[in-house]
Amino acid sequence: MKKIRWQSFILLFVIVILSSSVVLAQNSAKPSIQTLLESKKYTFTAQFAQPLAGRQITLTSSYTLTLTNDSLICSLPYYGRAFVAPMNPAEGGLNFTSNHFDYKVMPGKHGRSTVSIKINDRSAVNQMYLTVSKNGYASLQVTPVNRQSISYYGSVKESKPGAK
Repeated sequence: MKKIRWQSFILLFVIVILSSSVVLAQNSAKPSIQTLLESKKYTFTAQFAQPLAGRQITLTSSYTLTLTNDSLICSLPYYGRAFVAPMNPAEGGLNFTSNHFDYKVMPGKHGRSTVSIKINDRSAVNQMYLTVSKNGYASLQVTPVNRQSISYYGSVKESKPGAK
């Protein structure tokens, strides 16, 4: 009886050691969130939108904010009050590409990081704040010029090479 307990304990110990080494190997292959944000090569994928006044909306299509070294590609829906209507109805969301923006990464508490993005070449959006947890979950606050602010919730992942 004691021999069976002892063998069970050793087997459990070996399983724990092997599983923790696999987890450590997987985590060491991924870059840290801080490194990923500083590289400017990532994509924020929105899963929920939260207008300033209203309820949270689940997004069923793929809406993203993609950063490469020199460009920012925004393809996000907009829900909320617009103070100036666009002339083209296709310009209803937050769809633009910017090549001139100020980008600053600020480390925060508990492994979080905040990215401040100030758009200089588009008149539709003034400022964006992306707050990312150490696990990759993120919230994006967008401050448009002629619309109410809106927030998005989703995750940040490394952009694949060659993907735009």
